[in-house]
Order: sequence, then C-alpha cells, then structure tokens
Amino acid sequence: MTAIQKDLKILVVEDNPGDFVLIEEYLSEGLKSPEVLNARTFHEAEEYLNNHIGFHIILLDLSLPDLSGEPLVQKMMDLSGQIPVIVLTGYE
Repeated sequence: MTAIQKDLKILVVEDNPGDFVLIEEYLSEGLKSPEVLNARTFHEAEEYLNNHIGFHIILLDLSLPDLSGEPLVQKMMDLSGQIPVIVLTGYE
C-alpha cells in the first residue's frame, strides 16, 4: 500500500484494546503520520467529538459497552455531522 501524504485525524471508537492496536498499525502503514485517537465507549466518543475539531473520519465498532447496533449507529450519525462514519463489525 502506498502511503497517503495528507495527515488525517481519525477517531477509532473501539472498546477492545487488541482490535484498536491492529487498526492503528494498519492505518500507520497506509497513511503518513495519522493522528489516531481511541474512544472506548459512545460516551467517550461523544466527548471527543464535542471537544475536538477536525476529525476527518470515524471508525466505529458496532458493539460498545454503553450502546450497540442500530441505536449506536444512529446516535453516532447524528453526532458526527459531516464526518464520514465507517462501521466495523465481525457480524455477518
């Protein structure tokens, strides 16, 4: 994979530390100096989005300790505004 030159600020909403490490490593291989922040709950993600400006994308686990499934996706879409949200899941 060729590294993309633009620095990106990415919010990864993932409660599993092992999965976050894998995602972060993958992003670091393909992007030049990405800023990758981790929220482990919807509440943490909400705080990040309310207090940090400039996220380029959100990677969202479908199952979090405080919210999951369609309600999680809907609340994240409402909160994210124009920021693209990609849902990550192991479910079929």
